[in-house]
Amino acid sequence: MDRVYAQTAQFNGEHVQKSTKQGNSRTARQIGAAHKTALAKGEVGIKERRNVPVFKAAMRDFLSWSQKQHEEHPATFRRYLVSSAALVRHFGDV
Repeated sequence: MDRVYAQTAQFNGEHVQKSTKQGNSRTARQIGAAHKTALAKGEVGIKERRNVPVFKAAMRDFLSWSQKQHEEHPATFRRYLVSSAALVRHFGDV
């Protein structure tokens, strides 16, 4: 059975590991080096994480959307409003 080599590295404090799908370790190292260079140049589409809103704020936004979306079905909005109270008590500012 042929061995497939993977390359591992640390980049910006994160562990990066990918299979090179190569059976030759020298070729795998070359591919790994090229990938590391691409990471350094920002060519692989790594994006910064967006800030996630706290649960309470997300629920407030959802209820605002729901009220507009379910104008013709007010019972649906009321059900979401009632159900959200326990969720907000539990999750709060998480």
